[in-house]
Formats: sequence, structure tokens, C-alpha cells
Amino acid sequence: MVLVCQVCTHPSRGEIDRLLIRGSTLRDIVGQFPDISKSALHRHKAHIMKDIERAELKGARRVMDEIRGLVDRTGSILDKAESQGDNRTALAAIREMRGCLELLLQVEDLREIERRITVIEQEAGREHR
Repeated sequence: MVLVCQVCTHPSRGEIDRLLIRGSTLRDIVGQFPDISKSALHRHKAHIMKDIERAELKGARRVMDEIRGLVDRTGSILDKAESQGDNRTALAAIREMRGCLELLLQVEDLREIERRITVIEQEAGREHR
């Protein structure tokens, strides 16, 4: 028998998901939606968080791709400026390149921090079982 998530089929699912994402307590959400059990909310939160993480990773990948595109375009501008002896534009391109690379490193650092947090949370979850 296939079990259907009580929250996924609830008419107020969008609002419930928003409350979960914002970090509202399960007790507070049950208070607003008494037709949903705390255990159903707990199960729902577990499976939507995986979906949210996947969506965030896709978003981070898109941002990183955009930054890499800027790095490539800036590199082309730098090459052209250098070949034309335009030192002013070359220096400006170098500054922009540096900014793009710093931003790329920051995004990668954030992704690494998020991965570590996920591992810690998973390990903590296993300890409480």
C-alpha cells in the first residue's frame, strides 16, 4: 500500500511549506493547521528539505555558471585590450576578473559550508535514532 503525504495533499501546502522553511516550530504549525498531525509534519519536512537542497544546489550551480561566464568574457576583453596596447582597459579587466574570481570562491566556500552542515545534521540525526 502506497502512503500519501498528508501535507503534500493539503490545500494549504504552500503556506505550510513556507512556515517550515522559515523555521516555524512544528507545534506552531499544528496550531494553525489542526487537521495535520505533528508526525505528518515531521515526515513532510524531512522529504521537502531534500527537494529544497536540490533546488538550492541548482541555483548555486547557475550562479557559478554565470560567474564563470563573466570570467570568460572578462578574459576576452583583457586579451583584446592587451593586444591593442590599451593598458587602461586591461587593468580595468584585471580588476573585474579579480572580483569575479573572489565571488566565485565565496560561492564555493558557502557550498562547502552547507555540505558540512548537512553532514553534521545527518550524523546528529543518526545519533538520536
